[in-house]
Amino acid sequence: FPSHDRHEQKNQQAQQINLLQKRLNLSQQQKSQVLSLMGDEKTLNNLLLSINQIIEFTNSQSLGNPYMKAKLKKFTPLSEKPQVITDNSLGESLKNQLKRQIIQVEIEGNFYQIQTIMASLEKLPPLLLIDKYKCQLLAPTMDTPQIVSTGKILTSFELVIPISLSDKEALEIAAKTPLQ
Repeated sequence: FPSHDRHEQKNQQAQQINLLQKRLNLSQQQKSQVLSLMGDEKTLNNLLLSINQIIEFTNSQSLGNPYMKAKLKKFTPLSEKPQVITDNSLGESLKNQLKRQIIQVEIEGNFYQIQTIMASLEKLPPLLLIDKYKCQLLAPTMDTPQIVSTGKILTSFELVIPISLSDKEALEIAAKTPLQ
């Protein structure tokens, strides 16, 4: 009977190993799917163009006051290159797993224009996070002697773009990071 018990024990271990392997494969698949949502260097290069196209399209829709055009007032990256996320700002599990580029953005327009632009930003292909969102109602201005612009809003926020690490970067970080 002792050999039967050992055989049974080996069977159970083999089943556990098989189950753990399936879980690992599923986990790696999910990680790959999540990382595919992240931006890359090419995405960053096209982001300004994409935002300008969204604003131009919004202006073509004559939302609210047809004389008021939405404007991109500021688009300033906080660093020249994306930085590795070394804090827990996106969760502990993403620490040292991604880079991010933070861009300060200011857009001026009426409520409907801002609402449309923000909804369109959400639909852009890379995952974008909006941080430090602020809206400020601007004082009326005389655009021309006949036209007074009221209801202008200055919207400012930081656009945070998570970016996947290259294989080389991931290996370099893994080599520097102590095991836990």
